[in-house]
Amino acid sequence: MRPVKVAATQMSGGWDVAANIAKAEALVREAAAQGANIILLQELFERNYFCQKQIPAYLAFATPIAENAAIQHFQALAPRCKTILTSRFTVAR
Repeated sequence: MRPVKVAATQMSGGWDVAANIAKAEALVREAAAQGANIILLQELFERNYFCQKQIPAYLAFATPIAENAAIQHFQALAPRCKTILTSRFTVAR
């Protein structure tokens, strides 16, 4: 059996989805460079944490997995970093 190193990300974000994805990618790459095999991305990192208020317009943030920019981005990144990336609901290998 070989050891497995696990890392978790934590970052502040804003409303700019592309900037948040880039920031999360930098954290993933840093963790992978330090030997992490499994990296946990924080929940809902794509935007400010919007769940504190029930605003109907926020429902538009929900997208099918196949159309979600973050999932598509990190599904491609995981094999390049030789890691498993996970969040509360998704796994990319």
